[in-house]
Amino acid sequence: SLFDGASPDLCISARSRDFLALLAREEDPDTLFFSRRLLMEGDTDLGLLVKNTLDGIELPRLDPGRLSPAEMLRRFKDRLTPPRGA
Repeated sequence: SLFDGASPDLCISARSRDFLALLAREEDPDTLFFSRRLLMEGDTDLGLLVKNTLDGIELPRLDPGRLSPAEMLRRFKDRLTPPRGA
């Protein structure tokens, strides 16, 4: 681990694209795991707990359009601009 020199209890690895596909809910973690695109090393019970917990949380769908430079600048400008009539 970064903090105490001990090895991690669980290590989950995948390609960036596969992590993004999980966030966008385009891919299921089980599909990625069984196709060996999502790897777990260490405490498998902890890995299943993490996976099931994340599956149970209702997260908003990732919208890559909200991350475009133009959209980020627009949102930043909106935060800096005082509301009309204020």
